[in-house]
Amino acid sequence: MRCLRASHWAFAFSAVVLGALCIRLGIWQLERLEEGRAGNAAILAQIDRPVVDLNSDPIPTDGLTYRRLRASGTLDPAREIVLSNRAYSGQAGVHLVTPLRIEGRDA
Repeated sequence: MRCLRASHWAFAFSAVVLGALCIRLGIWQLERLEEGRAGNAAILAQIDRPVVDLNSDPIPTDGLTYRRLRASGTLDPAREIVLSNRAYSGQAGVHLVTPLRIEGRDA
């Protein structure tokens, strides 16, 4: 019976470690998939909730993320904010944020 050299043992050990690492990375990918699906389900649940009318309903203090809102009013260009260094489709530019003064609200 031939005796395996140390280099063969090192190669076999490396192959086992690499295989175990690949299996662990596959499990990690499946965990990330489940996290993504849970996040998407939470977003869809928020989107499916009724529309909040900011003109007549009391404004909720929480739970507005991914909620649909309805508001009417006038834009307030005096209070615009320019967010510079924004990219869109590979082009440099800015985002212009203009507040909406909601009818019937003082803020």
